[in-house]
Amino acid sequence: MSHSTQRRRVIVLDGDQPASLAIVRSLGRRGIDVLVGSSRPGSLAARSRYASRAFVYPHPLGAAAEFRKALLDVVRGSEVDLTIPVSESTCVALAAGRVEFHGHSRLALSSSEALAAVLSRAGTRGLAGRLGIPAAPGIEVRSLAAGLEAAREMGFPVVVAPDNRVSPAAVARAGGAQYVVDRTGLVRALNPIVRIGAAHLGPRLRGDGIGLAVLCRRGSVLWAFQWRRLHELGPGDGGSAYRISEAVDPTLLAQAQKMMREMSWEGAAELQFRRSDAEYCLTNVSATFADALPVAVAAGADAPSFLYDLEVHDREDFEAGYRIGVRCRHLPSEIVWTRELARPKTVRWMFSDRPKTRRVLVDMARALNPWEHWDTQSISDPGPGIQELREVSADLWRSVTYRLARIRQRRRMRRAARHSSEIATRVLAARTILFVCLGNIIRSAFAAGLLGVHSSGRQDLRIRSVGLDAATNHTADPTAVQCARRFGVDLSTHRTRRIDQSAVEEADILLAMELDHVVEICRRFPQYRHKVYLFGCLTDEDAPDVADPVYAPEEVFGACFDQIELGIRRLVEMRNPASRPMDVTRGVRS
Repeated sequence: MSHSTQRRRVIVLDGDQPASLAIVRSLGRRGIDVLVGSSRPGSLAARSRYASRAFVYPHPLGAAAEFRKALLDVVRGSEVDLTIPVSESTCVALAAGRVEFHGHSRLALSSSEALAAVLSRAGTRGLAGRLGIPAAPGIEVRSLAAGLEAAREMGFPVVVAPDNRVSPAAVARAGGAQYVVDRTGLVRALNPIVRIGAAHLGPRLRGDGIGLAVLCRRGSVLWAFQWRRLHELGPGDGGSAYRISEAVDPTLLAQAQKMMREMSWEGAAELQFRRSDAEYCLTNVSATFADALPVAVAAGADAPSFLYDLEVHDREDFEAGYRIGVRCRHLPSEIVWTRELARPKTVRWMFSDRPKTRRVLVDMARALNPWEHWDTQSISDPGPGIQELREVSADLWRSVTYRLARIRQRRRMRRAARHSSEIATRVLAARTILFVCLGNIIRSAFAAGLLGVHSSGRQDLRIRSVGLDAATNHTADPTAVQCARRFGVDLSTHRTRRIDQSAVEEADILLAMELDHVVEICRRFPQYRHKVYLFGCLTDEDAPDVADPVYAPEEVFGACFDQIELGIRRLVEMRNPASRPMDVTRGVRS
């Protein structure tokens, strides 16, 4: 392409990432036409005044072929010099179809072979071992049994992380990388991952999180930037709310050069390390600049421009210097960090070293410094910052209103449990009873089935179950089907149903399994809140939740069903006030 006869144009993907915004601002200031792509409209980077146009594409992992087609349509119609992916998701999707872009746009992406080595944690660990680079211990598991055995050998707590190649749905259900402290927690964390792909287990590592960003050509490191993570969010390799630039450590640079040379790496990469007592171990390698760019730009290292010149103009000489000690914050992550720090139960596991109160207060005070750098906030480019503040404010408002609603409903449920005549009157008069849980695959399905077993032959009662976020027409959880048989309930024919207006309207009483479900039902259907109760009101004056046993061991299902059986026993007694108590498990009078 001739840059003298046409405007230079770049596509930046993953517009919701702060790193994408840093790229847009950097290249936009150079006069480069920047198009921003994202899987949702109104992304952060698209709000920048340096973004010339925004477009939306399907999720790159959920619909990879559709994502590439949508992106290719934009590339062909815009004569794009370079396409820059920022997340692992877009890297994976583009690598699978890079040949489609030949002749249309360069991709800021290394070879498929090199990507395969870093997208697998086991592959990264094996490569580091062959090169003599100290790496964080860990194991890749593909089954629950293997994970339980590995955790037994390591000892709790352990870090559980999905492989970078699993689906976004599995990552969302698992909550990303997380600490687990017991067998039940491990089962819950592992199950959604190993059903789709591999999971990574490793011990908790103490010390500072260090990042090293590099630009490479044919495996040679041309430029490097180092930073330290100050406010780390859990055990994630790169997650940090607050970062500070550091001088490049020669030891880390030498290790990076070894790895990049071995893979013949092209373009950008980030290496994550853990530093403790002047010793380092490699924890992860990323194929993008996702964590480094905002703090690098703040420190005076124009990494986005370097990447553009490397990929488009084949430039290989870059200014190595940048300012040391420059700090950069990410506002939403800072709020999360502060919240988690205020929860004593999470501090022990979330933070490898609990920060001292004085340090926390000093870090908070620094936020008032007008020269403090932020990933998003900028006086010269206010659009993204305003958008972020709106989203943060909306989240905070939702959090406040939710907490107030939860307090109100907790008081109401305890009052109903202690003065049982209110709920007993409604149960006795009910012609339709609706049980509600989250997915309608375990708790509400079992409760409806158990009540149905002991109401068979009665024409005056309809029993239904729904889920707040249920997928339509799915089957019950296999473990639930097996456990339910011991109570005489057959869930093999059960099909899930999502809660809707008609289901709530026709029910005379709704019994929700958790207080959060009560709050959500009342939020969605406020006109029917008077007939929504917590199932625990039937069993205890404290109105406890019926905890979700999904992905838990079979004994947890058994305990959950015992709790539900006790509530159904009480409900049957309310429906038959003149009769003697019934053993609802066997269906005979006691």
